[in-house]
Amino acid sequence: MPFAAGRLEVAIEDREGNRLWRTVIADPRLVRGEFFDGDGRIEESVQVLRDGAARIVFPHDDAAHRLVVLEPVAADGFAPRQIASLELP
Repeated sequence: MPFAAGRLEVAIEDREGNRLWRTVIADPRLVRGEFFDGDGRIEESVQVLRDGAARIVFPHDDAAHRLVVLEPVAADGFAPRQIASLELP
């Protein structure tokens, strides 16, 4: 799955910020639906929720220090921008 609009990159980093592992997932904040209007045409609705949840499973690595979540920024050619991080126990 390519890293692009509507997707998030999740990565595990060591203490120096080196990437040990990464994956791309569908953005769990996006909710999409298709509905018929009064004329029988299909209309699409996309809502962006404030919060979303995803289950992340990654391989054990003693060097793992931080989980980071990045989203693409279209203005920068879908360059990643960090939106969250969590230090691992």
